[in-house]
Amino acid sequence: MILIAFTSGTLAPAWDLSELPDAALHNSKIETAIDFFLNSRSTFAIIDKGRSAEERSCIWVEKGHFYGMGYITSDVAITEPSQIKDFVTPYVSNQYIMQLIDSYAKKYPRKVFFNRNGWIE
Repeated sequence: MILIAFTSGTLAPAWDLSELPDAALHNSKIETAIDFFLNSRSTFAIIDKGRSAEERSCIWVEKGHFYGMGYITSDVAITEPSQIKDFVTPYVSNQYIMQLIDSYAKKYPRKVFFNRNGWIE
């Protein structure tokens, strides 16, 4: 409940702090919400043709943000998704680039090779 108090000739809100939740409980709920939000975002790679037959292009998206892009030589076997980071150059993510990546991934789903549930063949 907010009460209005007249202080020093001006109106100022006076907060009834008895109605606030316990700080530890509130912080726990906020941390749970943040964890859910961060973990529900997609992590995946888009693998496509490279500049030559000996390489493949790669775009890495981590937790819903563009991480980077680069090239992987065809003789490299990726066994863990985290290995992809070794082959990409990090770039700054923004909403426009993510819109382009999401559109491409929806248009060419066979080029999307990883999501948080595992490799997609």
